[in-house]
Amino acid sequence: MRDFLILNGEWFDYKFANFALGQEADIVEAREFLTKPQYRVAQTGETYRVINNWDEKGLLFDNEERENGWRKFSLTELMWIHCLRELRTFGFSMVALKKLKETLFIFDTPQGKEFNQIELSFFITEVVQKRDVILVVSSEGRGSICLVADYEKSQIIRPLPTSYVVISINKLYGEITKQPKYKKQNTPLFVLSEKEQKILYEVAFGDVQEVKMTTKENKIHKVEFKKNTQNPDDVFSKIRNELKDGKRKRILLEVQDGRIIAMENTEKT
Repeated sequence: MRDFLILNGEWFDYKFANFALGQEADIVEAREFLTKPQYRVAQTGETYRVINNWDEKGLLFDNEERENGWRKFSLTELMWIHCLRELRTFGFSMVALKKLKETLFIFDTPQGKEFNQIELSFFITEVVQKRDVILVVSSEGRGSICLVADYEKSQIIRPLPTSYVVISINKLYGEITKQPKYKKQNTPLFVLSEKEQKILYEVAFGDVQEVKMTTKENKIHKVEFKKNTQNPDDVFSKIRNELKDGKRKRILLEVQDGRIIAMENTEKT
C-alpha cells in the first residue's frame, strides 16, 4: 500500500503522467536510458556479498538481465542502491527498507498490485532539470520522493512524524554521474517552526479573518487568530469545544433581539 509522507503539488499529476505515458521521442528516450541495464555490480560501490544479501531480502528491483551470472543495473536501480546505502548508515532495518520499497514502487492497477520504478525515474529527470529532489523516510519505513518545495508546503497540511531522514537525490545523482554541478542546492530549504506551520494552516483552512503577530529576537513570539462566525448554530456547544483545548481565548457574542447572531473567537498562543 502506498503510504506517502509528502503531498506533491498540483504540478505533479500532469507532468508525471506525461513522463509515464508520453510517446514523444525525447520522453521515450529518457525512460529507456534510465531503465537500461548498464552498470556492473562493481560500479554500485557495494560488494557482491552486500548486493546478493539485499537481493535475497527483496530490497532490489526485479531484473533478469545478467552477464556471466551477475546482473547489471539501470541508472534508476543504481540510484535506489545508493539510497539503501545511505539509509543503512542511519541504522534502518531490512524490514523498514522493504516497506519503503513497497511504498515507493508498488502501484494498484486493474490487474492487481504491480511493481514499477517509474516514479524514481521521473524524479531523476527533475534533478537533471535542476530541481531539488529529496527522499523523505520515517523511522518505520514510510517514505516519499518529492521536490524540496513540496516538502515544505506539505508540512503545513500534514506535519511529518517526529523522526525522519531526508536524503538529497541531487547529491546522489552527482556522485553517480561524477558531475558535481548536480550536487548544488537550487532551492533554499526552510524548515517551518510549529508556530509558523499553525499560522499557515489556519490561514489556509481555518476560516481566519485576522492574524496578529508580535516578534521577539527575530522570532514569532505571540500570535492571535480571530475568527468570526455569523449566525452560529448550537453556539454553546461550539463554545464548549473551543474551551476544551485549554488555550488562551477570548470569545465575544453579538446579540440582537435576544438572539446570538455572531460569535467572535480570538485564540492567543
